[in-house]
Amino acid sequence: MTHPPRLAEAFLASLGAHSEFRDAVLGDLAEELALRAEWDGVRAARRWYCREAIRATPYLLRDWARRLSMRDVRALAGVVLTSYVFMLMLTLTVLAVARGVLGAAGLSSALEWIAQPDRIPLAVNFAFGSVAAMVGGYIAAWLHPRAPIVGALALGVVWSLVGVTAIALLERTPNPWTYLMPFVVTMGTLTGGALRARASASWDQIQRNAG
Repeated sequence: MTHPPRLAEAFLASLGAHSEFRDAVLGDLAEELALRAEWDGVRAARRWYCREAIRATPYLLRDWARRLSMRDVRALAGVVLTSYVFMLMLTLTVLAVARGVLGAAGLSSALEWIAQPDRIPLAVNFAFGSVAAMVGGYIAAWLHPRAPIVGALALGVVWSLVGVTAIALLERTPNPWTYLMPFVVTMGTLTGGALRARASASWDQIQRNAG
Protein backbone atom coordinates (compact mmCIF):
# COMPACT_ATOMS: atom_id res chain seq x y z
CA MET A 1 0.00 0.00 0.00
CA THR A 2 1.26 3.47 -0.91
CA HIS A 3 1.29 5.82 2.07
CA PRO A 4 0.77 9.57 1.66
CA PRO A 5 3.81 11.84 2.03
CA ARG A 6 4.12 12.26 5.79
CA LEU A 7 4.94 15.96 5.73
CA ALA A 8 2.02 16.85 3.44
CA GLU A 9 -0.40 14.67 5.40
CA ALA A 10 0.74 16.12 8.73
CA PHE A 11 0.40 19.64 7.29
CA LEU A 12 -3.23 19.05 6.32
CA ALA A 13 -4.05 17.35 9.61
CA SER A 14 -2.67 20.33 11.55
CA LEU A 15 -4.80 23.08 10.05
CA GLY A 16 -7.40 22.91 12.82
CA ALA A 17 -10.34 21.69 10.74
CA HIS A 18 -13.12 19.68 12.40
CA SER A 19 -12.05 16.08 12.87
CA GLU A 20 -14.83 14.64 10.68
CA PHE A 21 -14.12 16.99 7.79
CA ARG A 22 -10.36 16.58 8.17
CA ASP A 23 -10.57 12.79 8.23
CA ALA A 24 -12.86 12.78 5.21
CA VAL A 25 -10.43 14.91 3.19
CA LEU A 26 -7.42 12.85 4.22
CA GLY A 27 -9.27 9.62 3.55
CA ASP A 28 -10.32 10.68 0.05
CA LEU A 29 -6.79 11.79 -0.79
CA ALA A 30 -5.32 8.53 0.51
CA GLU A 31 -7.74 6.44 -1.56
CA GLU A 32 -7.03 8.42 -4.72
CA LEU A 33 -3.31 8.18 -4.02
CA ALA A 34 -3.48 4.39 -3.90
CA LEU A 35 -5.32 4.26 -7.23
CA ARG A 36 -2.94 6.68 -8.91
CA ALA A 37 0.05 4.73 -7.60
CA GLU A 38 -1.25 1.69 -9.49
CA TRP A 39 -1.94 3.65 -12.68
CA ASP A 40 0.93 6.15 -12.83
CA GLY A 41 3.52 4.90 -10.34
CA VAL A 42 4.33 5.86 -6.78
CA ARG A 43 6.39 8.98 -7.54
CA ALA A 44 3.74 10.50 -9.79
CA ALA A 45 1.06 9.68 -7.24
CA ARG A 46 2.97 11.34 -4.42
CA ARG A 47 3.54 14.46 -6.53
CA TRP A 48 -0.20 14.52 -7.21
CA TYR A 49 -0.88 14.24 -3.49
CA CYS A 50 1.32 17.26 -2.72
CA ARG A 51 -0.47 19.34 -5.37
CA GLU A 52 -3.86 18.33 -4.01
CA ALA A 53 -2.71 19.13 -0.48
CA ILE A 54 -2.05 22.71 -1.59
CA ARG A 55 -5.53 22.89 -3.15
CA ALA A 56 -7.19 21.44 -0.04
CA THR A 57 -5.47 23.81 2.39
CA PRO A 58 -7.86 26.80 1.95
CA TYR A 59 -10.91 24.61 2.55
CA LEU A 60 -9.48 23.16 5.75
CA LEU A 61 -8.49 26.64 6.94
CA ARG A 62 -11.96 27.95 6.17
CA ASP A 63 -13.47 25.16 8.25
CA TRP A 64 -11.18 26.14 11.12
CA ALA A 65 -12.06 29.83 10.78
CA ARG A 66 -15.82 29.17 10.82
CA ARG A 67 -15.59 27.70 14.32
CA LEU A 68 -13.23 30.37 15.65
CA SER A 69 -14.23 31.94 18.99
CA MET A 70 -12.85 34.90 20.91
CA ARG A 71 -11.16 32.44 23.25
CA ASP A 72 -9.39 30.90 20.27
CA VAL A 73 -8.32 34.36 19.05
CA ARG A 74 -6.86 35.23 22.46
CA ALA A 75 -5.04 31.90 22.62
CA LEU A 76 -3.61 32.43 19.14
CA ALA A 77 -2.50 35.95 20.03
CA GLY A 78 -0.72 34.58 23.08
CA VAL A 79 1.05 31.97 20.95
CA VAL A 80 2.21 34.60 18.47
CA LEU A 81 3.42 36.98 21.17
CA THR A 82 5.26 34.28 23.12
CA SER A 83 6.98 32.75 20.11
CA TYR A 84 7.84 36.17 18.64
CA VAL A 85 9.41 37.43 21.89
CA PHE A 86 11.37 34.20 22.23
CA MET A 87 12.71 34.45 18.68
CA LEU A 88 13.55 38.15 19.14
CA MET A 89 15.57 37.34 22.24
CA LEU A 90 17.26 34.43 20.50
CA THR A 91 18.12 36.54 17.45
CA LEU A 92 19.60 39.35 19.55
CA THR A 93 21.62 36.84 21.55
CA VAL A 94 23.05 35.21 18.43
CA LEU A 95 23.94 38.59 16.89
CA ALA A 96 25.55 39.74 20.12
CA VAL A 97 27.68 36.60 20.25
CA ALA A 98 28.61 37.00 16.57
CA ARG A 99 29.58 40.63 17.17
CA GLY A 100 31.77 39.65 20.08
CA VAL A 101 33.49 36.86 18.15
CA LEU A 102 34.10 39.01 15.06
CA GLY A 103 35.22 41.93 17.19
CA ALA A 104 37.73 39.78 19.02
CA ALA A 105 39.03 38.55 15.67
CA GLY A 106 39.57 42.14 14.49
CA LEU A 107 36.75 42.02 11.94
CA SER A 108 33.80 44.35 11.49
CA SER A 109 30.86 43.86 13.83
CA ALA A 110 28.24 41.33 12.90
CA LEU A 111 25.45 43.88 12.75
CA GLU A 112 27.38 46.22 10.44
CA TRP A 113 28.42 43.35 8.17
CA ILE A 114 24.94 41.87 7.89
CA ALA A 115 23.42 45.30 7.22
CA GLN A 116 25.56 45.96 4.15
CA PRO A 117 23.50 46.21 0.92
CA ASP A 118 25.65 44.01 -1.31
CA ARG A 119 24.51 40.51 -2.22
CA ILE A 120 26.61 38.28 0.03
CA PRO A 121 25.64 39.87 3.37
CA LEU A 122 22.04 40.10 2.19
CA ALA A 123 22.08 36.40 1.33
CA VAL A 124 23.48 35.66 4.79
CA ASN A 125 20.75 37.81 6.29
CA PHE A 126 18.08 35.87 4.39
CA ALA A 127 19.64 32.56 5.40
CA PHE A 128 19.76 33.57 9.05
CA GLY A 129 16.20 34.88 8.86
CA SER A 130 14.99 31.64 7.30
CA VAL A 131 16.51 29.53 10.04
CA ALA A 132 15.15 31.84 12.75
CA ALA A 133 11.70 31.74 11.14
CA MET A 134 11.74 27.94 10.99
CA VAL A 135 12.62 27.74 14.68
CA GLY A 136 9.93 30.29 15.49
CA GLY A 137 7.36 28.40 13.43
CA TYR A 138 8.25 25.18 15.22
CA ILE A 139 7.80 26.86 18.60
CA ALA A 140 4.50 28.49 17.60
CA ALA A 141 3.19 25.15 16.34
CA TRP A 142 4.28 23.45 19.55
CA LEU A 143 2.45 26.11 21.61
CA HIS A 144 -0.73 25.72 19.53
CA PRO A 145 -1.39 21.96 19.39
CA ARG A 146 -5.01 22.35 18.28
CA ALA A 147 -3.95 23.89 14.96
CA PRO A 148 -0.12 23.93 14.77
CA ILE A 149 0.10 25.23 11.21
CA VAL A 150 -2.26 28.09 12.03
CA GLY A 151 -0.02 29.11 14.91
CA ALA A 152 3.04 29.06 12.66
CA LEU A 153 1.24 30.99 9.90
CA ALA A 154 -0.03 33.63 12.32
CA LEU A 155 3.50 34.14 13.61
CA GLY A 156 4.79 34.53 10.05
CA VAL A 157 2.16 37.14 9.18
CA VAL A 158 2.70 39.20 12.33
CA TRP A 159 6.49 38.94 12.05
CA SER A 160 6.33 40.08 8.43
CA LEU A 161 4.09 43.06 9.22
CA VAL A 162 6.38 44.19 12.03
CA GLY A 163 9.46 43.79 9.83
CA VAL A 164 8.05 45.67 6.85
CA THR A 165 6.80 48.46 9.11
CA ALA A 166 10.21 48.78 10.76
CA ILE A 167 11.98 48.88 7.39
CA ALA A 168 9.60 51.55 6.09
CA LEU A 169 10.03 53.72 9.18
CA LEU A 170 13.75 53.32 9.84
CA GLU A 171 15.30 53.01 6.38
CA ARG A 172 15.29 56.07 4.13
CA THR A 173 16.40 54.11 1.07
CA PRO A 174 15.84 50.44 1.88
CA ASN A 175 17.30 47.78 -0.35
CA PRO A 176 14.42 46.55 -2.56
CA TRP A 177 15.47 42.97 -1.87
CA THR A 178 14.60 43.42 1.80
CA TYR A 179 10.94 43.47 0.85
CA LEU A 180 11.27 39.76 0.12
CA MET A 181 11.48 39.36 3.88
CA PRO A 182 7.73 38.65 4.36
CA PHE A 183 7.92 35.75 1.91
CA VAL A 184 11.09 34.37 3.51
CA VAL A 185 9.69 34.67 7.04
CA THR A 186 6.27 33.24 6.24
CA MET A 187 7.67 30.29 4.32
CA GLY A 188 10.15 29.72 7.14
CA THR A 189 7.49 29.69 9.86
CA LEU A 190 5.27 27.39 7.80
CA THR A 191 8.18 25.01 7.26
CA GLY A 192 8.91 24.98 10.97
CA GLY A 193 5.25 24.40 11.72
CA ALA A 194 5.07 21.53 9.25
CA LEU A 195 8.15 19.93 10.79
CA ARG A 196 6.57 20.19 14.23
CA ALA A 197 3.33 18.69 12.90
CA ARG A 198 5.23 15.80 11.35
CA ALA A 199 7.21 15.18 14.53
CA SER A 200 4.00 15.19 16.55
CA ALA A 201 2.30 12.80 14.12
CA SER A 202 5.30 10.46 14.21
CA TRP A 203 5.29 10.46 18.01
CA ASP A 204 1.56 9.71 18.07
CA GLN A 205 2.11 6.82 15.68
CA ILE A 206 4.89 5.43 17.91
CA GLN A 207 2.61 5.61 20.94
CA ARG A 208 -0.22 3.86 19.08
CA ASN A 209 2.13 1.10 17.93
CA ALA A 210 3.49 0.70 21.46
CA GLY A 211 -0.04 0.47 22.85
